[in-house]
Amino acid sequence: MNQTMTTPGLVILESPVDDNVHSSSYRQAMIEDAFVNAVQRHFWLNSHEHVDVLRPRVNDSGYSIVLEAKGVTRYIKFASTERNGKRGHVDVNRELESKPSGCVVWVSFDLETLGLGPFRFFGQAPREALGSLSQFKDAVRSTPNMDGDKPLRSNIKRVVKKDFDKFDTLDELIFKLFG
Repeated sequence: MNQTMTTPGLVILESPVDDNVHSSSYRQAMIEDAFVNAVQRHFWLNSHEHVDVLRPRVNDSGYSIVLEAKGVTRYIKFASTERNGKRGHVDVNRELESKPSGCVVWVSFDLETLGLGPFRFFGQAPREALGSLSQFKDAVRSTPNMDGDKPLRSNIKRVVKKDFDKFDTLDELIFKLFG
């Protein structure tokens, strides 16, 4: 892996792996959009129903997207990871507890094709509250504060992979989300 410096502060990436690391926010947005589009496509092809999609202007309320279909409104914390990734948890803001039908959708994707699946779900049945996250460990701040410490974040809980339901197909996940 080589990096070429052409002007101060400008790094030209010469490896697709480096590009994945440096463009993770962009890729996350593409995966989220692909997921939303797949849900919309599912409803259109199966019942010609519309899916309302809302996104918060600021991500401080515990959810990334709101989807409404079949009379069910889901406040969704969206997470993604590459299929063979090592990530074993999702950090969830406790604000999600207060949202109607709050849940976490964790999508795996193929790094080469960006194909989606399998899918993980953490939450309750449609129209049921998420419930308390108090039993989960506090998340740790990912970057050090001014003192060099990484303090616990008591309003953010770490939900581990084993606590998620796993679905191989989008259809299964959509049934779990909307009935």
